[in-house]
Amino acid sequence: MIIHDTIYGGIEITEPVILELIETSAMQRLKGVDQNAVAGIVEISWGRFSRFNHCVGVMSLIKRLGGSIEEQIAGLVHDISHTAFSHAMDFAFGAAETQDFHEKHLLRIVNKSNIPEILRRYGFETDHVLDHHNFSILEQPLPALCADRVDYALKTFLTSFDVPLSLLKEMLADLTVFQGQIVFQTKTFARQFADLFIRGDKERWGGSYIGNTIYHLFSQILKKAHDRGEITFDDFFTTDKELMDKLSKETRQEVADLTKLHLTEVEPGSPHDLHLNAKVRYVDPPVLIAGQLNKLSEIDEEFAKNLQQFIARRKHGNYVKITK
Repeated sequence: MIIHDTIYGGIEITEPVILELIETSAMQRLKGVDQNAVAGIVEISWGRFSRFNHCVGVMSLIKRLGGSIEEQIAGLVHDISHTAFSHAMDFAFGAAETQDFHEKHLLRIVNKSNIPEILRRYGFETDHVLDHHNFSILEQPLPALCADRVDYALKTFLTSFDVPLSLLKEMLADLTVFQGQIVFQTKTFARQFADLFIRGDKERWGGSYIGNTIYHLFSQILKKAHDRGEITFDDFFTTDKELMDKLSKETRQEVADLTKLHLTEVEPGSPHDLHLNAKVRYVDPPVLIAGQLNKLSEIDEEFAKNLQQFIARRKHGNYVKITK
């Protein structure tokens, strides 16, 4: 099987266990879950790719970096419990600042599928595969690099910011694994990646006042629809289209009306309609130089200053004025 990826090109998959996992309905569902769901909610021209694209990309990156088959499997299935409209459900269920609502349902969703049976046949333990603490290439706490973070970042840089693919491939080629973690080998590429990552948070992820406002308002619409019985809790774990199709005509109009809102971010403390906080995302990439490992902030004073300013600003959250 060959799957085309915007960053890695043609990904050839030959491992029988991975081929079987990809064909499960649980994995195929992720093709209908937009990674950048706010773009689908209000149809704005933000770069888009599916959770399936991301999961296959993470698996491929782990393989490129020498990760085991088991870690590749863990990368493939790590987002399998993501809800429709991705992080919108974090706002609906009070997890906007951690964005981990889907993780709480990972074991339940996997156990409802045929994934455990497939893993058993190939000699893997489901609980071990699902525990990301077992895989240092796949996951690391912020602000370290990990395959999950690197993949969605590179795809966002390409689809949202029009960063040349050639530059992204150079960044990718500069990555290696040292003492179990992903590191850059060149300060220049580490700085470019880290600066773009900060931009990603400001404009597309947890720091985006547009994204946070739409997620918040959309989640309120969904919660009311759930309370009225239009949708069930299980509907949240379908696809974007399936969930939207379950909503009444009146509720879908409420969602459509979100496109008519004029949103303005104002200074902290100024008159506002919403004050929103979401997960703060940034990286301080480790850089391997002459056998020594240093965080970028330790060898780049300008970046260290910019990073601290960014973190301080993000702690205020978003203050938003809404007009129709």
